[in-house]
Amino acid sequence: MGVAVIAFWLRVTGEIRGLENDLFWHLDVGRWILAHHAVPTRDIYSWTAAGRPWLDQEWLGEALLAKLFASGGARALFALHWLLLAAIFLVLLAIYRAAGTEFGLAAVGALVSSLLLFGVFTLRLQVFSVLGLAITVRVLQAWWLEDRIPAWAWAYPAWVVLWANLHGGGAIIGPATLAIALAIEFLARRRNQVKRLAILASVSAICLLANPAGVRLLAYSIQTLADPRVRAMNAAVMEWQPFNLHDQPFQYLLAYLGWLLAVGWICKIRVSRSQLAVAGVWVAFGLTAMRNVPLAIVGSAPLAAAILARSQQSLGSWPWGRKLVVLLYSLAFMALTVLPAVALLRQGRIENGNEFPSARAIAALRRDCRDCRLLNYYDWGGIISFLAYPEVKVFVDGRQYLFGPRIMAAHDTMIWTRPGWQADLAHYRIDAVFVPSRTPLVRALARNPAWKILFAGPESALLVRQS
Repeated sequence: MGVAVIAFWLRVTGEIRGLENDLFWHLDVGRWILAHHAVPTRDIYSWTAAGRPWLDQEWLGEALLAKLFASGGARALFALHWLLLAAIFLVLLAIYRAAGTEFGLAAVGALVSSLLLFGVFTLRLQVFSVLGLAITVRVLQAWWLEDRIPAWAWAYPAWVVLWANLHGGGAIIGPATLAIALAIEFLARRRNQVKRLAILASVSAICLLANPAGVRLLAYSIQTLADPRVRAMNAAVMEWQPFNLHDQPFQYLLAYLGWLLAVGWICKIRVSRSQLAVAGVWVAFGLTAMRNVPLAIVGSAPLAAAILARSQQSLGSWPWGRKLVVLLYSLAFMALTVLPAVALLRQGRIENGNEFPSARAIAALRRDCRDCRLLNYYDWGGIISFLAYPEVKVFVDGRQYLFGPRIMAAHDTMIWTRPGWQADLAHYRIDAVFVPSRTPLVRALARNPAWKILFAGPESALLVRQS
């Protein structure tokens, strides 16, 4: 059964062809890095933040994507994505196996966890951090089970060095997770037993500095979590929006959490305080934004593995009533989460799920809007830069921290014609608009004789100011 489960996962993930909005500007930055053999430090892609200092914390991941795209096109990018999803699955499988679960059941557990990682089912650099957290909790699990750091785990700092350059903003979560476990165990007065873990955590934290930004990378990561202005700005982006029971990823996370609590209580599972703390921190973090749900699933995987192993060991000695309860909980969880996820993948719906402008629309933009003060749709900033830079520079793109709350708020105000939109249009002296056809701004400007429609398609519209 285990081999069949692994084959199923590899088969369905091999069919994923999803394109994520930010992928395009990552590719263009990667091309710039490969051409100039340097890491950009100032913005060159927008006219609103031109020349502003910019910390590119994903430079190595961008260069890797650009190199693969140049050599093998989109097919090479999808192959990389497939390999990364396979690697996450195999690390999760190792976590379930290490807990003592039989191979077939461990494969099912790894499959369930993997199917809840909706946030990385399209190619994006965050997948490196999901893989990094999976490796981190596997290292911690080995320490929890053996009360020592195994020899293979001492290679972990080398992975942190790579991680800090592939997706530097997320790399801090690795050493931070080790530090959480270390602090709890130290407070429990197991000070002699945590010396090796303290060494590993300290060396890993130092390895975070092995990147072009140095200590500024840590400041960047902390700012994105602690700055209230950044949190307010993120709330305007769908994947960063706070918990909402109507959002499917949160529903799946709550169902998963319910399964953990119910089966863990029935099995009378006993785990260390630090293991509970690590799982609790990541589940709480996952409830803050849809983007963080995959981290909650992976961060709690050792706890889920312990519960699954315990239920397997106890099943034979349980009375039929307890068996039935566990079975019903598990079936309900599968029905609420796994079956919809399998159906989604099998139907091929993870394929070009985002709405992008057509090639004709981009061609019109390049031809008629050179050096315009363009207002573009946020999600299209990357593809405009990828296909139309340097002739066209964007108003905003996926690097929202670079632009700041004022520009991001002005974007939303103008696009959706909220109160003050005309004042913002005048303030930024916008003379071209390239947005989805369905947006209220298109309807408002189409009625204004001062604006002319240069292109109108089912997915996008390009308008310019007559003067």
